[in-house]
Amino acid sequence: MNALICPLLTFRRQGIFSESTDHLYNAATQERETTLNQLLIELDGFDTGKGVIFLGATNRMDLLDPALLRPGRFDRKIRIRPPNAKGRLEILKVHARNVKLSESVDLATILRTYL
Repeated sequence: MNALICPLLTFRRQGIFSESTDHLYNAATQERETTLNQLLIELDGFDTGKGVIFLGATNRMDLLDPALLRPGRFDRKIRIRPPNAKGRLEILKVHARNVKLSESVDLATILRTYL
Protein backbone atom coordinates (compact mmCIF):
# COMPACT_ATOMS: atom_id res chain seq x y z
CA MET A 1 0.00 0.00 0.00
CA ASN A 2 2.82 2.46 0.87
CA ALA A 3 4.46 1.78 -2.50
CA LEU A 4 1.28 2.94 -4.20
CA ILE A 5 0.73 6.08 -2.08
CA CYS A 6 4.24 7.56 -2.56
CA PRO A 7 4.10 7.74 -6.37
CA LEU A 8 0.60 9.27 -6.17
CA LEU A 9 1.77 11.98 -3.76
CA THR A 10 4.80 12.69 -5.93
CA PHE A 11 2.64 12.94 -9.05
CA ARG A 12 0.21 15.26 -7.32
CA ARG A 13 2.96 17.59 -6.08
CA GLN A 14 4.53 17.76 -9.54
CA GLY A 15 1.14 18.64 -11.01
CA ILE A 16 0.63 21.48 -8.53
CA PHE A 17 4.14 22.80 -9.15
CA SER A 18 3.68 22.58 -12.90
CA GLU A 19 0.42 24.52 -12.78
CA SER A 20 1.90 27.31 -10.67
CA THR A 21 4.96 27.47 -12.93
CA ASP A 22 2.74 27.68 -16.02
CA HIS A 23 0.80 30.53 -14.42
CA LEU A 24 4.01 32.47 -13.69
CA TYR A 25 5.27 31.83 -17.22
CA ASN A 26 2.00 33.03 -18.74
CA ALA A 27 1.99 36.17 -16.59
CA ALA A 28 5.60 36.96 -17.52
CA THR A 29 4.92 36.33 -21.20
CA GLN A 30 1.84 38.53 -21.14
CA GLU A 31 3.77 41.34 -19.42
CA ARG A 32 6.56 41.07 -22.00
CA GLU A 33 4.10 41.21 -24.90
CA THR A 34 2.26 44.18 -23.40
CA THR A 35 5.50 46.08 -22.88
CA LEU A 36 6.71 45.27 -26.39
CA ASN A 37 3.44 46.39 -27.98
CA GLN A 38 3.46 49.67 -26.04
CA LEU A 39 7.08 50.33 -27.02
CA LEU A 40 6.31 49.69 -30.70
CA ILE A 41 3.32 52.05 -30.55
CA GLU A 42 5.46 54.77 -28.98
CA LEU A 43 8.25 54.32 -31.53
CA ASP A 44 5.84 54.48 -34.45
CA GLY A 45 4.47 57.80 -33.19
CA PHE A 46 7.73 59.71 -33.67
CA ASP A 47 8.66 61.67 -36.77
CA THR A 48 12.04 60.36 -37.91
CA GLY A 49 12.91 63.73 -39.47
CA LYS A 50 12.97 65.53 -36.11
CA GLY A 51 16.39 64.30 -34.99
CA VAL A 52 15.11 62.15 -32.14
CA ILE A 53 17.43 59.24 -31.40
CA PHE A 54 16.47 56.23 -29.30
CA LEU A 55 19.15 54.07 -27.78
CA GLY A 56 18.60 50.60 -26.45
CA ALA A 57 21.00 48.06 -25.02
CA THR A 58 20.92 44.32 -24.59
CA ASN A 59 23.34 41.49 -24.08
CA ARG A 60 20.88 39.03 -25.67
CA MET A 61 20.34 40.04 -29.30
CA ASP A 62 18.96 36.56 -29.97
CA LEU A 63 15.92 37.31 -27.79
CA LEU A 64 14.90 40.59 -29.45
CA ASP A 65 11.60 40.62 -31.28
CA PRO A 66 12.18 41.19 -35.03
CA ALA A 67 9.56 43.97 -34.96
CA LEU A 68 11.98 46.08 -32.89
CA LEU A 69 14.65 45.84 -35.58
CA ARG A 70 12.57 47.10 -38.50
CA PRO A 71 13.65 50.30 -40.32
CA GLY A 72 12.75 53.41 -38.36
CA ARG A 73 12.94 51.65 -35.02
CA PHE A 74 16.13 50.14 -33.60
CA ASP A 75 17.60 49.55 -37.03
CA ARG A 76 21.30 50.16 -36.32
CA LYS A 77 23.52 47.91 -34.26
CA ILE A 78 26.67 49.06 -32.51
CA ARG A 79 28.72 46.40 -30.81
CA ILE A 80 30.66 47.50 -27.76
CA ARG A 81 33.42 45.25 -26.55
CA PRO A 82 33.72 44.46 -22.85
CA PRO A 83 36.18 46.68 -21.00
CA ASN A 84 39.80 45.63 -20.60
CA ALA A 85 41.39 45.11 -17.17
CA LYS A 86 42.04 48.83 -16.66
CA GLY A 87 38.46 49.71 -17.62
CA ARG A 88 37.08 47.05 -15.29
CA LEU A 89 39.18 48.42 -12.44
CA GLU A 90 37.78 51.91 -13.07
CA ILE A 91 34.23 50.53 -13.07
CA LEU A 92 34.91 48.66 -9.82
CA LYS A 93 36.25 51.87 -8.24
CA VAL A 94 33.08 53.75 -9.20
CA HIS A 95 30.88 51.10 -7.56
CA ALA A 96 33.11 50.87 -4.47
CA ARG A 97 33.32 54.65 -4.03
CA ASN A 98 30.56 54.87 -1.42
CA VAL A 99 31.33 51.55 0.28
CA LYS A 100 33.37 51.51 3.48
CA LEU A 101 36.37 49.29 2.81
CA SER A 102 39.26 48.27 5.00
CA GLU A 103 42.59 49.94 4.23
CA SER A 104 43.93 46.50 3.34
CA VAL A 105 41.46 46.02 0.48
CA ASP A 106 43.15 46.25 -2.91
CA LEU A 107 40.59 46.44 -5.68
CA ALA A 108 43.19 45.56 -8.34
CA THR A 109 43.97 42.30 -6.53
CA ILE A 110 40.29 41.48 -6.22
CA LEU A 111 39.82 42.18 -9.91
CA ARG A 112 42.73 39.90 -10.90
CA THR A 113 41.18 37.12 -8.80
CA TYR A 114 38.03 37.13 -10.95
CA LEU A 115 39.56 37.67 -14.40
